[in-house]
Amino acid sequence: MKEKIEVQASSGNVFLDLGLEDADELLIKAEFAHKITRIMTQYGMTPPTIALFLDIEPPKVLDLINGKAWIFSTEQLGQFFKRLDKTLSGFDFPYYDKELVKVKFANEITRMITQYGMTQGKAAEILGTKQPQVSELINGKLYKFSTDRLFRFLIRLSDYISSLNELDNYSRSESARLTGQFMKSPYTIDVD
Repeated sequence: MKEKIEVQASSGNVFLDLGLEDADELLIKAEFAHKITRIMTQYGMTPPTIALFLDIEPPKVLDLINGKAWIFSTEQLGQFFKRLDKTLSGFDFPYYDKELVKVKFANEITRMITQYGMTQGKAAEILGTKQPQVSELINGKLYKFSTDRLFRFLIRLSDYISSLNELDNYSRSESARLTGQFMKSPYTIDVD
Protein backbone atom coordinates (compact mmCIF):
# COMPACT_ATOMS: atom_id res chain seq x y z
CA MET A 1 0.00 0.00 0.00
CA LYS A 2 1.24 3.45 -0.92
CA GLU A 3 1.81 5.98 1.78
CA LYS A 4 -0.26 9.16 1.49
CA ILE A 5 1.72 12.37 1.41
CA GLU A 6 0.11 15.39 2.91
CA VAL A 7 0.30 18.41 0.60
CA GLN A 8 -0.14 21.96 1.75
CA ALA A 9 -1.08 24.78 -0.60
CA SER A 10 1.46 27.55 -1.02
CA SER A 11 0.79 31.00 0.33
CA GLY A 12 2.20 32.43 -2.90
CA ASN A 13 5.39 33.49 -1.11
CA VAL A 14 7.96 30.69 -0.96
CA PHE A 15 9.96 32.62 1.63
CA LEU A 16 6.94 32.78 3.94
CA ASP A 17 6.26 29.08 3.37
CA LEU A 18 9.85 28.37 4.45
CA GLY A 19 9.32 30.43 7.61
CA LEU A 20 11.98 33.02 6.81
CA GLU A 21 11.99 36.42 8.47
CA ASP A 22 11.33 39.38 6.17
CA ALA A 23 9.58 37.04 3.73
CA ASP A 24 7.69 39.87 2.02
CA GLU A 25 10.87 41.88 1.41
CA LEU A 26 12.70 38.79 0.14
CA LEU A 27 9.88 38.13 -2.32
CA ILE A 28 9.97 41.72 -3.61
CA LYS A 29 13.75 41.51 -4.07
CA ALA A 30 13.45 38.18 -5.90
CA GLU A 31 10.78 39.60 -8.21
CA PHE A 32 12.90 42.66 -9.06
CA ALA A 33 15.96 40.46 -9.69
CA HIS A 34 13.88 38.21 -11.95
CA LYS A 35 12.56 41.19 -13.94
CA ILE A 36 16.05 42.65 -14.39
CA THR A 37 17.45 39.27 -15.46
CA ARG A 38 14.56 38.80 -17.90
CA ILE A 39 15.26 42.20 -19.49
CA MET A 40 18.94 41.29 -19.88
CA THR A 41 18.05 38.00 -21.53
CA GLN A 42 15.36 39.46 -23.78
CA TYR A 43 17.59 42.21 -25.13
CA GLY A 44 20.75 40.10 -25.32
CA MET A 45 22.73 42.25 -22.89
CA THR A 46 25.82 41.10 -21.05
CA PRO A 47 26.56 41.66 -17.35
CA PRO A 48 29.31 44.23 -18.11
CA THR A 49 26.85 46.32 -20.15
CA ILE A 50 24.19 46.17 -17.45
CA ALA A 51 26.86 47.03 -14.85
CA LEU A 52 27.87 50.08 -16.90
CA PHE A 53 24.25 51.14 -17.27
CA LEU A 54 23.36 50.66 -13.59
CA ASP A 55 26.70 52.04 -12.40
CA ILE A 56 27.60 48.97 -10.35
CA GLU A 57 30.48 46.49 -10.50
CA PRO A 58 30.06 43.55 -12.94
CA PRO A 59 30.37 40.93 -10.16
CA LYS A 60 27.32 42.52 -8.52
CA VAL A 61 25.34 41.95 -11.73
CA LEU A 62 26.43 38.31 -11.66
CA ASP A 63 25.25 38.08 -8.04
CA LEU A 64 21.90 39.45 -9.13
CA ILE A 65 21.61 36.97 -12.01
CA ASN A 66 22.59 34.10 -9.71
CA GLY A 67 19.79 34.85 -7.27
CA LYS A 68 21.69 36.77 -4.62
CA ALA A 69 19.18 39.61 -4.55
CA TRP A 70 19.47 39.88 -0.77
CA ILE A 71 22.80 41.73 -1.11
CA PHE A 72 20.89 44.72 -2.54
CA SER A 73 18.32 46.88 -0.80
CA THR A 74 14.77 46.84 -2.11
CA GLU A 75 15.22 50.49 -3.08
CA GLN A 76 18.36 49.74 -5.13
CA LEU A 77 16.65 46.92 -7.02
CA GLY A 78 13.60 49.10 -7.64
CA GLN A 79 15.80 51.88 -9.02
CA PHE A 80 17.70 49.43 -11.25
CA PHE A 81 14.46 48.05 -12.68
CA LYS A 82 12.91 51.49 -13.18
CA ARG A 83 15.99 52.76 -15.01
CA LEU A 84 16.11 49.76 -17.34
CA ASP A 85 12.37 49.70 -17.91
CA LYS A 86 12.12 53.46 -18.51
CA THR A 87 15.03 53.45 -20.96
CA LEU A 88 13.89 50.45 -22.96
CA SER A 89 10.16 51.16 -22.90
CA GLY A 90 10.84 54.37 -24.81
CA PHE A 91 11.79 52.29 -27.85
CA ASP A 92 8.41 50.55 -28.15
CA PHE A 93 9.45 47.31 -29.85
CA PRO A 94 8.92 43.62 -29.29
CA TYR A 95 11.85 42.24 -27.32
CA TYR A 96 12.04 39.06 -29.37
CA ASP A 97 12.96 40.81 -32.63
CA LYS A 98 16.68 41.39 -32.08
CA GLU A 99 17.19 42.93 -35.52
CA LEU A 100 14.44 45.47 -34.88
CA VAL A 101 16.03 46.24 -31.51
CA LYS A 102 19.36 46.88 -33.26
CA VAL A 103 17.70 49.16 -35.83
CA LYS A 104 15.95 51.18 -33.13
CA PHE A 105 19.16 51.53 -31.08
CA ALA A 106 21.15 52.53 -34.18
CA ASN A 107 18.51 55.10 -35.19
CA GLU A 108 18.62 56.64 -31.72
CA ILE A 109 22.43 56.76 -31.73
CA THR A 110 22.42 58.37 -35.19
CA ARG A 111 19.77 60.88 -34.05
CA MET A 112 21.85 61.87 -31.02
CA ILE A 113 25.04 62.24 -33.07
CA THR A 114 23.24 64.41 -35.61
CA GLN A 115 21.27 66.47 -33.09
CA TYR A 116 24.39 67.40 -31.16
CA GLY A 117 26.40 68.11 -34.32
CA MET A 118 29.10 65.55 -33.59
CA THR A 119 31.59 64.50 -36.19
CA GLN A 120 32.05 60.78 -36.66
CA GLY A 121 35.49 61.15 -35.08
CA LYS A 122 34.06 62.84 -31.97
CA ALA A 123 31.29 60.22 -31.75
CA ALA A 124 33.90 57.45 -32.03
CA GLU A 125 35.88 59.01 -29.18
CA ILE A 126 32.77 59.12 -26.95
CA LEU A 127 31.69 55.61 -27.92
CA GLY A 128 35.14 54.13 -27.39
CA THR A 129 35.45 52.86 -30.95
CA LYS A 130 36.96 53.93 -34.27
CA GLN A 131 35.51 56.35 -36.80
CA PRO A 132 34.96 53.72 -39.55
CA GLN A 133 32.72 51.78 -37.16
CA VAL A 134 30.65 54.90 -36.49
CA SER A 135 30.34 55.32 -40.26
CA GLU A 136 29.17 51.70 -40.61
CA LEU A 137 26.63 52.20 -37.85
CA ILE A 138 25.25 55.39 -39.39
CA ASN A 139 25.10 53.71 -42.81
CA GLY A 140 23.07 50.80 -41.45
CA LYS A 141 25.67 48.02 -41.50
CA LEU A 142 24.23 46.66 -38.29
CA TYR A 143 25.31 43.05 -38.83
CA LYS A 144 28.69 44.17 -37.49
CA PHE A 145 27.19 45.15 -34.11
CA SER A 146 25.55 43.18 -31.32
CA THR A 147 22.51 44.51 -29.50
CA ASP A 148 24.65 44.63 -26.38
CA ARG A 149 27.29 46.80 -28.04
CA LEU A 150 24.72 49.22 -29.43
CA PHE A 151 23.16 49.53 -25.99
CA ARG A 152 26.60 50.35 -24.53
CA PHE A 153 26.96 53.04 -27.20
CA LEU A 154 23.58 54.47 -26.18
CA ILE A 155 24.64 54.55 -22.54
CA ARG A 156 27.88 56.36 -23.34
CA LEU A 157 26.20 58.90 -25.60
CA SER A 158 23.44 59.54 -23.07
CA ASP A 159 25.96 60.03 -20.28
CA TYR A 160 28.01 62.39 -22.45
CA ILE A 161 24.96 64.44 -23.45
CA SER A 162 23.75 64.57 -19.83
CA SER A 163 27.13 65.92 -18.74
CA LEU A 164 26.95 68.55 -21.51
CA ASN A 165 23.49 69.58 -20.37
CA GLU A 166 24.60 69.77 -16.72
CA LEU A 167 27.61 71.86 -17.73
CA ASP A 168 25.39 74.10 -19.84
CA ASN A 169 22.92 74.57 -16.97
CA TYR A 170 25.78 75.33 -14.58
CA SER A 171 27.28 77.83 -17.05
CA ARG A 172 23.97 79.61 -17.42
CA SER A 173 23.32 79.83 -13.68
CA GLU A 174 26.91 80.88 -12.94
CA SER A 175 26.77 83.45 -15.73
CA ALA A 176 23.50 84.83 -14.37
CA ARG A 177 24.95 84.97 -10.85
CA LEU A 178 28.08 86.77 -12.03
CA THR A 179 26.10 89.14 -14.24
CA GLY A 180 23.89 89.96 -11.28
CA GLN A 181 26.95 90.75 -9.17
CA PHE A 182 28.46 93.00 -11.80
CA MET A 183 25.18 94.77 -12.43
CA LYS A 184 24.90 95.88 -8.80
CA SER A 185 26.25 99.35 -8.30
CA PRO A 186 28.51 99.95 -5.33
CA TYR A 187 26.76 103.30 -4.98
CA THR A 188 23.24 103.44 -3.72
CA ILE A 189 20.95 106.40 -3.53
CA ASP A 190 18.25 106.49 -0.91
CA VAL A 191 15.09 108.08 -2.14
CA ASP A 192 12.55 109.23 0.42
